[in-house]
Order: sequence, then structure tokens, then C-alpha cells
Amino acid sequence: MRRLLVLTLLAGCGATPPPAAPPPPVVAPAQAIVSLALPGGPAATWPTAAPFAGGRYLLPYRDDHGLHVRLIGDAGDVDVDLGAGELLGAAARGDGFVVASALGATIEIHFLDGELRLQVELSMAGVPQPAIACDGDAVLVVTTERQGGATSDGVTLGHAALVRPAGVTFVELGPLDLRPSLYGDADGFIAANLLITSDGTVSHAPGAAVENARVFHRATAAGDSVTFDGDRWLELAASPSWAARDAGGADLVLPDGMLHVGADLTSSGAAVAAPAGSWFKALRQGRALVESLDGSDHVLAILDRATLAPTDRASVRVEHPQSRAVLATLGDSDALLAWVDQGGVVRYARW
Repeated sequence: MRRLLVLTLLAGCGATPPPAAPPPPVVAPAQAIVSLALPGGPAATWPTAAPFAGGRYLLPYRDDHGLHVRLIGDAGDVDVDLGAGELLGAAARGDGFVVASALGATIEIHFLDGELRLQVELSMAGVPQPAIACDGDAVLVVTTERQGGATSDGVTLGHAALVRPAGVTFVELGPLDLRPSLYGDADGFIAANLLITSDGTVSHAPGAAVENARVFHRATAAGDSVTFDGDRWLELAASPSWAARDAGGADLVLPDGMLHVGADLTSSGAAVAAPAGSWFKALRQGRALVESLDGSDHVLAILDRATLAPTDRASVRVEHPQSRAVLATLGDSDALLAWVDQGGVVRYARW
């Protein structure tokens, strides 16, 4: 059974690229970062989503009173209470945010514009997935349910809802991965191997989705190949782990570094390797954020996106966090870092 309730609340094909170029110089020694503490612990399994929009970051947390988010910006930090529900996910929506939570059988979608909160409630069959996606307007929520038991003959069915402040469009997805990846952009949504338009039309993607972008890949005799739309494919020696895409093409994160390909899927040279021992965390505009380990400390650096050379920004050190992952989001001119300290408290810093 489906039900819908709307509430308004006010609350606080090319050639295989050549081998990777040598790595750039290792970043300078890092200084310990100064951080602030949230009045609670992680809102869900760490790391959670921490989107950036409209000059602010959103960071969820949980205390004895329920779920909250902190809006972090130049004008000051503001906490917003989102009730007793369990966090499913968060995403940017225009200059604001959207957060999804689950309270029993009810899924709550919170549209946030500053401290103003519009809440839409709905119910769906199946188990809500711990992620959401947004195309700038609608929000994609997916549930899955197993039919036929746990045997090999069983099948997992996916159900979706496209949620807007004005209402909800329910979409049946058919057979789906038990834990599908979700992605949204101005062209619609990707749920595992399915494409979903803003009006709820479902079709099959040309390949498996690469994390974080509208890029698809498939295995080939040579290794792998990628496409943006299924019409043209670029051969690669290995599969990309994730990607970032804009009007100029895409940056593909490969085992031997980052490869830039143009909008026509032509590559301009070899993959550029990150500093030895580091991995990519985020890409935005002309910057690349990388992370490495120094014992139990996490060291982060902002590099030039095209060359992966060090910039004039000093690297920073997060000392001995309890969490294995440091959450990192790039904004327009800085970055948000967050982690769980040895006391179980979420700490964060703008850097």
C-alpha cells in the first residue's frame, strides 16, 4: 500500500591510452588540523553523505533526541532537527539540500532551504536503501524486496519514488541489485544498471555505472571500455573505480592514476599518477583532493586537477581518528573534512 502526506514545518571507441606518467612530487609535511565537535555521533554507518550547495555544507549527526543536520557556512553554523527517523541519505538540491530518513514504515523526505523545512512522507514496499539521489528537482528513493526466499531462485525487486515538494511519482524497477548504487544529474537518474528519467521512464543503461558520474563501462578482451551514452566507446586497460564529469569530458580514476577524456571520448595522453601511497577523495573545478596514511594519521592535500602537482595549499593531518574513513567534500573555495574521534564524537573542519 502506498500513502502520501505533505507537511510544512519551520525548524531551526579510441585507442588504449599509454601507460601512466610518473607520480608528481610528494606533498609537503602536513600540519594537524583544528576542528570543531558536533553534539553527537554519526547519524548512520560512517561515512555519511555531506553535500555542498549554495555556499554551505550539510553534515548529519545523531544524539539522544534524534536526527539532526548542521548547516556549515560563512554566515555561521545552524543545526536543524529532523525528528526521530534513521538517516537514509542526503544530497544537494539547487542551492539547498534534501535529506531522507525512515521512521518505522514511513519514509520522510526533508527539503531544506536554510532553516525552512518542507517534509513529504510516503510508504513503499520493501527495505529503503541507505542512499538517495537528486536531479536538481526530484529526489530518487529506492526500496528493494526479496521474493522467492533466499535461494538462488529468488529475485530482488526494486521500487522507486521520485519525490518533489508537490507530490510523488512511484516507479516499478523490476529485478534490481539488492544494494543498488544511485546517481542523479540534470539528465535524470541511474539506479544500478537502469536509467530513470525525471518523469519515471525506465530503460537499461549501456553498461555498468561508474561511481559518481554518468559514465558506463563493460569488460573487454583488452580489459575494459567506457562510454557516456552507448554510441561511442573508449578502450582502457583497466576498469575505472569512479569518475567526475563536466561539459569538457570526464576524469576517470584508474588503478594507475587519473585519465582525462574529452566530451567525444578521446584521451589527450597518459593517466597522471597521484603522489605515491595516496588515493583520490574528490574532484571539483580545478582541484583534486587526495588522501594518504601516515601510521594511524590521515593526511590530505589539494592538488592541481590537471597535473596533480602540489598547490600552495599546505596539506593537513587528521590525527588518529576512530573512523577508518575521513569524509571529504570540496566546496567552491575550501573543503569540509569530518571524522569520528576516539570518543565516538563527529568532528569537522573547513579547510
